[in-house]
Amino acid sequence: MAKNTHLTLSDRITIEVGLRERKSFSAIAEELGKDPTTISKEVRTHIKLKQAGGYNPCVIRKDCKHYGDLCHPCKFTYRKPCHSWYRAKCFEACPDFLQSQCSKLSKPPYVCNGYQQRQSCKLERHLYEGKSAQREYEVTRSESRQGYESHLFTAKDGVFKNELFLDETKRRNDTRRQQTRPRSHDYDRGR
Repeated sequence: MAKNTHLTLSDRITIEVGLRERKSFSAIAEELGKDPTTISKEVRTHIKLKQAGGYNPCVIRKDCKHYGDLCHPCKFTYRKPCHSWYRAKCFEACPDFLQSQCSKLSKPPYVCNGYQQRQSCKLERHLYEGKSAQREYEVTRSESRQGYESHLFTAKDGVFKNELFLDETKRRNDTRRQQTRPRSHDYDRGR
Protein backbone atom coordinates (compact mmCIF):
# COMPACT_ATOMS: atom_id res chain seq x y z
CA MET A 1 0.00 0.00 0.00
CA ALA A 2 1.31 3.40 -0.98
CA LYS A 3 1.92 5.74 1.94
CA ASN A 4 1.91 9.55 1.91
CA THR A 5 0.36 9.86 -1.53
CA HIS A 6 -2.72 11.87 -2.33
CA LEU A 7 -5.63 10.59 -4.33
CA THR A 8 -5.63 11.79 -7.93
CA LEU A 9 -8.57 12.61 -10.17
CA SER A 10 -8.33 9.17 -11.81
CA ASP A 11 -8.35 7.54 -8.35
CA ARG A 12 -11.47 9.47 -7.42
CA ILE A 13 -13.20 8.52 -10.66
CA THR A 14 -12.27 4.89 -9.99
CA ILE A 15 -13.89 5.21 -6.56
CA GLU A 16 -17.03 6.69 -8.15
CA VAL A 17 -17.23 3.86 -10.71
CA GLY A 18 -16.60 1.26 -8.00
CA LEU A 19 -19.42 2.66 -5.89
CA ARG A 20 -21.74 2.63 -8.91
CA GLU A 21 -20.83 -1.04 -9.48
CA ARG A 22 -21.60 -1.71 -5.78
CA LYS A 23 -18.05 -2.75 -4.90
CA SER A 24 -16.93 -2.74 -1.27
CA PHE A 25 -14.38 -0.27 0.06
CA SER A 26 -11.91 -3.15 0.34
CA ALA A 27 -12.29 -4.08 -3.34
CA ILE A 28 -11.89 -0.45 -4.44
CA ALA A 29 -8.89 -0.01 -2.13
CA GLU A 30 -7.22 -3.14 -3.50
CA GLU A 31 -7.73 -1.88 -7.04
CA LEU A 32 -6.09 1.45 -6.19
CA GLY A 33 -3.41 0.08 -3.86
CA LYS A 34 -4.74 2.10 -0.91
CA ASP A 35 -6.08 1.31 2.52
CA PRO A 36 -9.88 0.75 2.79
CA THR A 37 -10.13 3.46 5.49
CA THR A 38 -8.68 5.95 2.97
CA ILE A 39 -11.53 5.14 0.59
CA SER A 40 -14.09 5.35 3.41
CA LYS A 41 -12.80 8.74 4.59
CA GLU A 42 -12.70 10.05 1.02
CA VAL A 43 -16.32 9.06 0.39
CA ARG A 44 -17.60 10.45 3.71
CA THR A 45 -15.66 13.70 3.31
CA HIS A 46 -16.91 14.47 -0.19
CA ILE A 47 -20.60 13.51 -0.10
CA LYS A 48 -22.76 15.77 -2.28
CA LEU A 49 -26.39 16.23 -1.27
CA LYS A 50 -29.01 16.51 -4.02
CA GLN A 51 -32.76 16.79 -3.93
CA ALA A 52 -34.68 15.27 -6.80
CA GLY A 53 -37.78 16.87 -8.28
CA GLY A 54 -40.08 14.64 -6.22
CA TYR A 55 -38.18 15.25 -2.97
CA ASN A 56 -40.42 14.53 0.01
CA PRO A 57 -38.74 13.41 3.25
CA CYS A 58 -41.99 12.71 5.11
CA VAL A 59 -42.42 9.27 6.68
CA ILE A 60 -46.17 9.20 5.94
CA ARG A 61 -45.97 10.59 2.39
CA LYS A 62 -47.66 7.50 0.89
CA ASP A 63 -50.60 7.53 3.32
CA CYS A 64 -50.91 11.27 3.92
CA LYS A 65 -54.43 12.41 4.78
CA HIS A 66 -53.57 16.06 3.99
CA TYR A 67 -52.63 15.45 0.36
CA GLY A 68 -53.99 18.28 -1.78
CA ASP A 69 -55.70 20.26 1.00
CA LEU A 70 -52.68 22.25 2.22
CA CYS A 71 -52.95 24.91 -0.46
CA HIS A 72 -55.90 26.71 -2.01
CA PRO A 73 -57.87 24.56 -4.43
CA CYS A 74 -58.11 25.75 -7.99
CA LYS A 75 -61.25 27.55 -9.18
CA PHE A 76 -61.68 25.10 -12.03
CA THR A 77 -63.83 22.00 -11.81
CA TYR A 78 -61.01 19.49 -11.47
CA ARG A 79 -60.07 21.01 -8.05
CA LYS A 80 -56.30 20.53 -8.34
CA PRO A 81 -53.86 22.90 -6.60
CA CYS A 82 -53.37 26.12 -8.50
CA HIS A 83 -49.89 26.50 -10.07
CA SER A 84 -50.08 30.27 -10.68
CA TRP A 85 -48.74 31.23 -7.22
CA TYR A 86 -46.02 29.84 -4.98
CA ARG A 87 -47.19 26.70 -3.38
CA ALA A 88 -45.32 25.38 -0.36
CA LYS A 89 -44.22 21.81 -0.60
CA CYS A 90 -46.61 19.65 1.38
CA PHE A 91 -43.97 18.64 3.92
CA GLU A 92 -43.19 22.31 4.65
CA ALA A 93 -46.79 23.09 5.62
CA CYS A 94 -48.05 19.77 6.96
CA PRO A 95 -48.88 19.62 10.69
CA ASP A 96 -48.26 15.83 10.70
CA PHE A 97 -44.81 15.98 9.07
CA LEU A 98 -42.26 13.44 10.35
CA GLN A 99 -38.70 13.53 8.95
CA SER A 100 -37.61 10.31 7.25
CA GLN A 101 -33.99 9.13 7.27
CA CYS A 102 -32.61 6.52 4.92
CA SER A 103 -31.20 3.65 6.96
CA LYS A 104 -28.78 2.69 4.18
CA LEU A 105 -26.80 5.92 4.55
CA SER A 106 -25.67 5.16 8.10
CA LYS A 107 -23.49 2.23 7.00
CA PRO A 108 -21.01 1.68 4.14
CA PRO A 109 -20.93 2.85 1.39
CA TYR A 110 -22.73 5.92 2.91
CA VAL A 111 -23.91 7.05 -0.55
CA CYS A 112 -26.65 6.27 -3.06
CA ASN A 113 -24.35 5.74 -6.07
CA GLY A 114 -25.00 1.99 -6.42
CA TYR A 115 -28.58 1.99 -5.16
CA GLN A 116 -30.84 0.42 -7.78
CA GLN A 117 -34.07 2.22 -6.80
CA ARG A 118 -32.34 5.61 -6.68
CA GLN A 119 -34.54 7.05 -9.44
CA SER A 120 -37.76 6.40 -7.52
CA CYS A 121 -36.42 7.46 -4.11
CA LYS A 122 -38.06 10.62 -2.72
CA LEU A 123 -35.42 11.31 -0.06
CA GLU A 124 -32.33 13.50 -0.27
CA ARG A 125 -29.64 11.77 -2.31
CA HIS A 126 -26.12 11.39 -0.99
CA LEU A 127 -23.76 11.04 -3.94
CA TYR A 128 -20.02 10.75 -4.45
CA GLU A 129 -18.75 12.44 -7.61
CA GLY A 130 -15.06 12.13 -8.42
CA LYS A 131 -14.70 15.45 -10.28
CA SER A 132 -16.36 17.54 -7.58
CA ALA A 133 -14.36 15.72 -4.89
CA GLN A 134 -11.15 16.62 -6.75
CA ARG A 135 -12.24 20.28 -6.97
CA GLU A 136 -13.00 20.39 -3.24
CA TYR A 137 -9.63 18.79 -2.49
CA GLU A 138 -7.76 21.30 -4.65
CA VAL A 139 -9.50 24.26 -3.00
CA THR A 140 -8.75 22.90 0.47
CA ARG A 141 -5.12 22.23 -0.44
CA SER A 142 -4.70 25.69 -1.95
CA GLU A 143 -6.24 27.44 1.08
CA SER A 144 -4.12 25.48 3.53
CA ARG A 145 -0.93 26.33 1.67
CA GLN A 146 -1.70 30.05 1.43
CA GLY A 147 -1.95 30.56 5.15
CA TYR A 148 -2.02 34.14 6.42
CA GLU A 149 0.55 36.78 7.19
CA SER A 150 1.08 36.05 10.87
CA HIS A 151 3.17 39.17 11.48
CA LEU A 152 0.20 41.35 10.49
CA PHE A 153 -2.55 39.38 12.17
CA THR A 154 -3.41 38.80 15.78
CA ALA A 155 -5.90 36.23 17.01
CA LYS A 156 -7.55 38.77 19.32
CA ASP A 157 -10.86 39.54 17.63
CA GLY A 158 -9.33 38.81 14.21
CA VAL A 159 -7.89 42.34 13.94
CA PHE A 160 -4.81 43.15 11.93
CA LYS A 161 -1.86 44.44 13.97
CA ASN A 162 -1.57 47.42 11.63
CA GLU A 163 -5.08 48.48 12.67
CA LEU A 164 -4.22 48.02 16.35
CA PHE A 165 -1.04 50.04 15.86
CA LEU A 166 -2.95 52.86 14.12
CA ASP A 167 -5.61 52.91 16.85
CA GLU A 168 -2.96 53.03 19.58
CA THR A 169 -1.04 55.80 17.78
CA LYS A 170 -4.21 57.86 17.36
CA ARG A 171 -5.05 57.45 21.06
CA ARG A 172 -1.54 58.59 22.09
CA ASN A 173 -1.66 61.62 19.80
CA ASP A 174 -5.06 62.65 21.15
CA THR A 175 -3.74 62.34 24.71
CA ARG A 176 -0.68 64.47 23.88
CA ARG A 177 -2.84 67.15 22.26
CA GLN A 178 -5.01 67.37 25.33
CA GLN A 179 -1.96 67.66 27.58
CA THR A 180 -0.26 70.38 25.49
CA ARG A 181 -3.40 72.38 24.75
CA PRO A 182 -3.50 75.53 26.87
CA ARG A 183 -6.41 75.63 29.24
CA SER A 184 -8.54 78.73 29.29
CA HIS A 185 -8.02 79.36 32.98
CA ASP A 186 -4.21 79.41 32.38
CA TYR A 187 -4.64 82.63 30.35
CA ASP A 188 -6.60 84.27 33.12
CA ARG A 189 -3.78 83.82 35.59
CA GLY A 190 -1.24 85.34 33.23
CA ARG A 191 0.75 82.27 32.51
